[in-house]
Amino acid sequence: MEHELYEQKKMADFILKMRKVRNLTQKDLAEKLGVTDKAVSKWERAVSSPDISLLIPLAKALGVSTGELLSGEKMETDPDNETPIAAKMMEEEQAEITDRTENKEKTETADRTGNKEKTEAADRTGNKEKIETTGRIESKEETEITDETEDRERTETLINEALKYSRKSADQRVKKLWDILFIGTSAGFFLAAIVCLICNFAVSGELSWSRIVLASLIAAWGILTPLFQAQKKRICKSLLALSLMIFPYLAVLNVFLQVPLLRTMGMCIAVAALLGIWGLYGILTHIWSRKKYFALSLICFLMFAEEYGINRIIDGYIKRTHIEQSFNQLNALIILILAVSFLGISYFREQRKL
Repeated sequence: MEHELYEQKKMADFILKMRKVRNLTQKDLAEKLGVTDKAVSKWERAVSSPDISLLIPLAKALGVSTGELLSGEKMETDPDNETPIAAKMMEEEQAEITDRTENKEKTETADRTGNKEKTEAADRTGNKEKIETTGRIESKEETEITDETEDRERTETLINEALKYSRKSADQRVKKLWDILFIGTSAGFFLAAIVCLICNFAVSGELSWSRIVLASLIAAWGILTPLFQAQKKRICKSLLALSLMIFPYLAVLNVFLQVPLLRTMGMCIAVAALLGIWGLYGILTHIWSRKKYFALSLICFLMFAEEYGINRIIDGYIKRTHIEQSFNQLNALIILILAVSFLGISYFREQRKL
């Protein structure tokens, strides 16, 4: 347990160090990875660790390898740095040079005694041995450095492949879970439709109210299908399905119920509601992660516009009492006050940062 905490702290310090080396703020790094700056802060304080799917892009953003990120330290790749093997070879070389020096002194002694030819032959032999020994040492050193580089590259490749496989496996598990939920939901809707049809026919001898239930189940199934089956932007595609199905659904209800307001007032309210839903989706996806209080103010302003617009539509078709109108105006006023309050908080927070 202590070892795991030490490794996590080591990785956290390394992320902090390399982020500063790259002159990145926590917000800059968060935007590169598609996370919040709070998540980056937790990584650097060893409160949590990056998700396995973020290790590769995080390593690229910090300018390090995945292996260096996982080990929490920078690997030295400078070939001029001496390794223990190189140091040992240098010691061997020094010993050989010492032996050659002693041989040379003996040769000089022989030269002083007049054996000049033997001295020259010994010198040539010594020089040749020195060149061959130096060449062997340099060749061995280069081979060791090349092997180390190849080992690091091979390790890095294996790590990347393992991470990609892990991420792929996780995606497959998530997709399988969504498929199971989709099958279960579809089976539940189908069973509910069958039960309603049987009960309606058994009680009244015809299909009356069950047709409305059937239409509602089909519409709900069509809206939820993209949520379960889409690979990306599930909510966006479900909202698109809602936008496409709401008007045919209201038309079908108008045919079954014979209520003219569904075709007139219902369609107008549906348009206003869809505009509000899409506006809320846009605020949550593009602004919420960066400026929460500003996003809250926009949501309140959007709710105020929705409240006012829908009430005006209803007033155009239905005459309401003065008390009901006063209550709706009070609701709108409260929402407007909240919107202005959140906007003020957002403004003062931005000023404090400056």
